Amino acid sequence: MELFELRYFLAVARHQGVQAGARKIHVSAGSLSKAVAKLEDELGVKLFTRSGGRLTLTAEGRVLEGRAARILSLEESARAELNASAPHLVITGTEMHLACFAADVIAQVERAHADATFELVAATSEEAAIASVLEQRAQAALTAAIPPERTRSRLLGKARFVTCAGAGHPLRARKDMIPIEEVLEHGFVAGDEALVGRVTAGASADGWRDDRFPRRIRYRTSSLDVMRRLVTSGRALAYVPERCAESMNAAPLSIGGCPFHCTQRVSLVLDEEPARGLDALVS
Repeated sequence: MELFELRYFLAVARHQGVQAGARKIHVSAGSLSKAVAKLEDELGVKLFTRSGGRLTLTAEGRVLEGRAARILSLEESARAELNASAPHLVITGTEMHLACFAADVIAQVERAHADATFELVAATSEEAAIASVLEQRAQAALTAAIPPERTRSRLLGKARFVTCAGAGHPLRARKDMIPIEEVLEHGFVAGDEALVGRVTAGASADGWRDDRFPRRIRYRTSSLDVMRRLVTSGRALAYVPERCAESMNAAPLSIGGCPFHCTQRVSLVLDEEPARGLDALVS
């Protein structure tokens, strides 16, 4: 049983097919098929059953899946410890979650590993962020989605959304309670799910209840930098987490007549056997 065979087996298991698994880890489908066949022959058990074009793990396959993930995690940890190198951690999540929570995670890791280095990768979706952890392309994901099985998670905090205005916007200087009808006279920039992450059911992609209080959305974007520029220039209002508003140097508005508020619970999702460097987050 070779380590690369276990990696190939996990790719097939996690993507329920040889072709999908091959695309994810950038090897040929034939290589994955041979690795799985060799494992089945060596272990004397069937690891998958085929159903409707998908490969489903057998009971024996589910056992091997858990063991294989642990073996590969131990191998990675052993290499890092033997090399005595500083831990290098890849942290992924939506741009907004990275902007709001990545600094807190980094600070916690640095207290235990001052020489750690980090790579922050914006994911195209929360599902993609979690998949990166499951496929060991990232060590941690910041997400508002429900953490799946085969992972460990820790609640980082709650992100409370606010309507904010940048310098130069006519509502920026208002200190009184602004009626919602007056707020809706102004244009907004709205982020999509790839930027914001999962929000309250029934809300728009950025958490606002447009079904009850429809806005004039002048701009839509999946880029936090584009949103920041539009808000700081005074061109648009935005509905974003409070921490994000602070990073834009935008002031939250006090709004009357709108009972809806969006709050995200953001968690740090790790593999079952966290990588070296993340011990400070799960101890």
